Amino acid sequence: MENLNFDRKKNQHQRQNYLTFEMYFDWLQNIATNIFEWENLPVTIPERHLEHTLFARGFAVFFEDPEKGYYALPATGKGEKNVYGEDISWYVNSYGYSKDVRAGSGVPIWNNNTKSPTAQIILAFAARLANVERVIDTNMNAQRTPVLLTGDERTILTLKNIYKKYEGNEPVIFGDKNFVNNQTLQSVNTLAPFVIDKLDIHKQNLWNEALTFLGINNANTDKRERLITAEVDANLQHIQSNLDIMLTARKRAADEINEIFGLNINVKVRGENEPVHNGTPVPDPAEL
Repeated sequence: MENLNFDRKKNQHQRQNYLTFEMYFDWLQNIATNIFEWENLPVTIPERHLEHTLFARGFAVFFEDPEKGYYALPATGKGEKNVYGEDISWYVNSYGYSKDVRAGSGVPIWNNNTKSPTAQIILAFAARLANVERVIDTNMNAQRTPVLLTGDERTILTLKNIYKKYEGNEPVIFGDKNFVNNQTLQSVNTLAPFVIDKLDIHKQNLWNEALTFLGINNANTDKRERLITAEVDANLQHIQSNLDIMLTARKRAADEINEIFGLNINVKVRGENEPVHNGTPVPDPAEL
C-alpha cells in the first residue's frame, strides 16, 4: 500500500473494508513472492523484483544490455509469434528504461504455463477473506448491542446519552423513574445469533485453500482425530502439483538462460532441503 490517504467521502466502514482487504492481499502477496529462491542471479537482477514481476505481470524477459549488464524486466509481446503461437519479440519497458528484445537474445520467464499472474487469484482470495472478516466484525458488534431502543423525539437525546455510556462499558447506568416508566420508550431484541465460531472455520478453510494454491503445506483437510493416509497424501499431492506448476516454468527459463548466456542460474523452493516448514515440522502422513 503506497499511502493511507483515504477518500474523505468514504465512511468508517468503507475504510475498514479497504484496510481489511489490503491486509489479506499484502499478507498473501508477501508469501507468494517468497516461495522460490534463485541461485547465481546476476547482481543486476534483484530476486525480489523478479518474483514481484512474475506475481503481478505473469512473465518477465531476461536479456543482456551491452552497457548495463543482465536484466529481467516486465515486457509485452510485439505480436511476432512462432508456429506454436509463442511470442518471439518483446518490448521491455520499466521505470524509464525501454528496449526491443528478440528470441535468441532474450528469454521469457513465465510464472506458470498460462503466463498468468498470481495476483489475479490472490485478489479473489483476499476479497473473500476480507468479506468473512468483516462479517465477523459485524457479528461481534451485534453481540455488543443486542437490544434496539426506540422512543419519541423527547427521548432521543436521552437514548443517545445512555448508549454512549453503554458503549463506554460503564458498569452502571442511572436513570430517573419517570424516564424508565415512560410508555413511549420501547426495546427490541435484535436476536443476533453468535456465529463467529463458524465463520472462523470458514475463514481458516479459505486461508488453507489459498496456501494450497500457492503450493504451501497446510492443514486443508477435515479436522478429525485421525486422517487416513490416502486423504493426507491426496492433499499433499494437490499442494505439490500447484508448486510444481510454478517451479517448472522457472526452471525451464533458467535452463534456457544458462544455455544462451553461459550462466549457471538455478531456482528452487526456498528451504526445500530443510526438514521444517515455517518453523513447524512437516508430519509423516503415516503417523497422522
